[in-house]
Amino acid sequence: VKYAGLDAPLGPAIYVPWALLPSGVSRLIVRTTINDPLLIAGQVRSAIRAVEPRFAVTEIRTMREEVASSIADRRARLVPALAFAGIGLVIALVGLFALTVRSVAERRRELAIRAAFGAAPGQAVGLLMRDGVGTVLLGAGAGFVGSAIAASVLRPLLYGVTPFDPKTWITVGVVMVSVASATTFVSARRAAAIDTK
Repeated sequence: VKYAGLDAPLGPAIYVPWALLPSGVSRLIVRTTINDPLLIAGQVRSAIRAVEPRFAVTEIRTMREEVASSIADRRARLVPALAFAGIGLVIALVGLFALTVRSVAERRRELAIRAAFGAAPGQAVGLLMRDGVGTVLLGAGAGFVGSAIAASVLRPLLYGVTPFDPKTWITVGVVMVSVASATTFVSARRAAAIDTK
C-alpha cells in the first residue's frame, strides 16, 4: 500500500490486529463489482453500525476519488503545461504553413523556367511535393528526438500514461505532416499554374 502517494516508493509495513494497536482514525476498504460503488454506501454504514455502534463513518469515497485526490497537485501543474503545449502546437502549425508557402513562392521563377521548357504542371507539383514533404519528414524526425528527450524529463509528472504514448505521438506526427503536405500541395498547384507567355 502506498500511503505517501502514488509516486512514492513502497516502504516496509507491518500489519497488526486493530484491537492490539487501536488508532483514532481507521480506514475500511470494501471491494465490489458494481459500476457505482457509492450505491452500497448505506449498506456499508449499516454493517459497520451492526458490528460496533460507536464507530462514526464520516466519509465514504471511491478508490477513483482517492487516486484523483492524491494526484490533484500534479494535475494542477499539468493543466497549464498542456495549455502551453496546445499553444505551441498552433504556433508550430502556423509557422509551418508560412514556411511552406514562402518556400514554394521562392521557387516560382524556377517553375516558370521549367514550364517554359515544356515541363507539365503535374511535374512541377510533384517536384515541390517531394521536396516539401521530405523536409517536413526530416523536421518531424528531429522533433520526435527532441520530444523524446523532453518526455523523459516530464515522466515524474505523469500517472496512468507513459510519456511515450503511441496514440499521442502518432496523432501529432500525422497532424504536422498532413498540414505541411496540404499546404505544399495547395501552394504547388498555384505555382504550377504560372502563365509562361
